Amino acid sequence: MKKMKLVCDVADFDKTEVNVASFTNGELNEKTKDRILIRSFGYKNSNDPKLKKRRLLVAETKHVHYIGKNFGADLPCYASLNKYCVGVVDKKTGKMKIVKANMFNMIPRLPGEKYEDIVGGSGNDGLSFMEKVDNLTEVFGSRKKRLRMNSRQRNTVKGTALDTAMSTAASNTDIVDNDTSLTATPGSHEQDQSDTFPPMDKEAKSRADVFNIDDIISPAEFEALKNAENVFMDIPSGQINEWLREEKYPSYVCSHLSVLSVMEEERSIEARRLLYLVYLIRLYKIRRMEMKKIDEIMSDVPDDVRNQLYDKFTIISQPSGTRKIRSIPVRVKNKILVYALVLCLFLDEYKVPLIDLQKDFRIGSTRLNHIMRCLGCTLTSTTIDGVKQYVAALKIPLTFPTENPKKKGRK
Repeated sequence: MKKMKLVCDVADFDKTEVNVASFTNGELNEKTKDRILIRSFGYKNSNDPKLKKRRLLVAETKHVHYIGKNFGADLPCYASLNKYCVGVVDKKTGKMKIVKANMFNMIPRLPGEKYEDIVGGSGNDGLSFMEKVDNLTEVFGSRKKRLRMNSRQRNTVKGTALDTAMSTAASNTDIVDNDTSLTATPGSHEQDQSDTFPPMDKEAKSRADVFNIDDIISPAEFEALKNAENVFMDIPSGQINEWLREEKYPSYVCSHLSVLSVMEEERSIEARRLLYLVYLIRLYKIRRMEMKKIDEIMSDVPDDVRNQLYDKFTIISQPSGTRKIRSIPVRVKNKILVYALVLCLFLDEYKVPLIDLQKDFRIGSTRLNHIMRCLGCTLTSTTIDGVKQYVAALKIPLTFPTENPKKKGRK
């Protein structure tokens, strides 16, 4: 190993500065680090010496921006008490110059997040411990933890009031619980006579092979959704909460919009699937008396998608001497529900929290749990704030509810 004699120079320590950055989600790739555009910002005209020392570092890549700052209430306490320096070696002369270092922790900026929200430095004064934990989860938590947090924050129904609310909502829908298309398990004689369930491989060796996403959203529909996905691709800050208050989109969809992938291709796929789920839920909620206005209700749906939705999930009849009538009978509404739940399995990587879906479809937990079991899912439950919440997971090998022979002959 070649040895080198170093001569240190610290004469201009306070005059020269360098920026040292670390990234929260890993290290830079040696092959791509030259493609990152890094810019430093500071206060140009300020008589306040504290403001002159403040720096904002922005690193831009093709898919995501990172932001770091050396000020604000969220910095660790030692950052303001210590001074950092680095040695810069001149390989030709063998001299190393000691210069002052500004330390930055680079955090990815999420789509829709405003720069002023990040650099404002207002701190978390007045927040409870749980709210601070939620803020940390929102920035650093895994996708599943953020989904659970969003679900808990929106769940304002307490204790036994949930079952009462769901029972009341279910009684106001057009769906009845004794429809045979959902009481038979897939593969039974009754199921063979119905197309309520999408094609299913009960002997699949992996969860990804149980259902085919093309059976839920056809390739033609998926391509047609490309022009409509923009509404979910770039969402302004605070827009999701506004949609929730206005009930413009279902709770389940809004909870997933806040955790869309930052990778453009994956984000596009998730946005289109969520948009299709919006259409399915809207179609499911149309009442018999509203069928005359179905075109108005589905007016924002791309034409190709709307036509295929009508072909799959509506029935046209023409009594003698009358005009054609489009309807969505109970059996077809059940089909919409089942296809939507299978789509949710893809959206949630085969592990679906049911609390939001229960509200969006306005059905009771017993009925929703039974449908998920008919899809081969295993259910688990947890109690949060006195409310029992279920999670349906698709596990291999698949398990299905067994028919009780004692109930079979009961009238």
